[in-house]
Amino acid sequence: VLVEHRNVTNFIRTTQEMFGLTADDRFLAFASTGFDVSVFELFGALLTGASVYLADEDQRRDISALDRILADQRITVIDLPPAIMDLLTPENYPELRVCFVGGEAFSGELTTRWAAGGRAFWNGYGPTETTVTVIAKRCEGTWHASPPIGRAMRNHRAYVLDEKLDLLPPSACGQLAVAGAGLGRGYLGRPDQTAERFRPDPYGPPGSRMYLTGDLAGWQSDGDLVFRGRIDR
Repeated sequence: VLVEHRNVTNFIRTTQEMFGLTADDRFLAFASTGFDVSVFELFGALLTGASVYLADEDQRRDISALDRILADQRITVIDLPPAIMDLLTPENYPELRVCFVGGEAFSGELTTRWAAGGRAFWNGYGPTETTVTVIAKRCEGTWHASPPIGRAMRNHRAYVLDEKLDLLPPSACGQLAVAGAGLGRGYLGRPDQTAERFRPDPYGPPGSRMYLTGDLAGWQSDGDLVFRGRIDR
């Protein structure tokens, strides 16, 4: 996927505002540098003047080591897979204030545990074609089910479309499409696939594009999006 510098710049500026990032923050860099989450962990820290702790391969596989890092390094910002967070105890990290989570579905119980204690718990959604994250929701209070993915982040738009790419009403389930400042150029050396997934956006400004995610979603009455699975499954 061809992602431009301006896509990353927009994403980092947006997360700086969403999370109130400052030079006093301490990020954990958990993701491999080949994974798009590393863009947030590394550039989110460096472009804010914050500190970042680089977890090595052994530490990523050892929950006890990860627990010690979070506590001893007084980490304040994390973006971890839900499966990893399920094995950790948030009360052990009193200075942790931002939890950015995504990549897979997770339970309401996990949401409730990590959103407690004044921590800002954000559910994020976004394929690599949209840089990192393009839709997000801050989750607060008690949850009994997996939370919705939320709303389009700043400088982005989200649509739920039918098979003809027409807009669907809030009660319907359809393909999720996203548009805006995070869209990459397309796929390197694959013009046919680029043309198939990156389409002209008939609902945005002239000349804009949208990305067809292949994911199913629907609107809640409060304006949040709910992830419904994949079209091909």
